[in-house]
Amino acid sequence: MKLLKKLFIDCETSALYCDKAQYNEATSMEKFQLKLHIVICKICRSHSIKNTKLTKACNKANLAKMPETDKAALKSKLEKEIGN
Repeated sequence: MKLLKKLFIDCETSALYCDKAQYNEATSMEKFQLKLHIVICKICRSHSIKNTKLTKACNKANLAKMPETDKAALKSKLEKEIGN
C-alpha cells in the first residue's frame, strides 16, 4: 500500500513534475510518476501535451530577454512620464 502511495501522484504534483520535465529538472522517479499519472488522468495528459507544444514554440521563437541596462532606462522613462 505504501508503494502505491509513492507511485501515484495527484494532479497538482503532476503539473509540477510536468513543468520540471519540460526544463529537464525532473528526476527519473518524478518522470516515471508523471508518465504513470498521465496514463490515468485525461486532464493532465492534455496539460502535458499543451505544455510541450508551448515549450517547443518558445524554443523555436528564439526568445531573448531585455538587457538590464535597457530595463533601467525604460523604467526611468516610464517613471518620468507618469510623474508628469
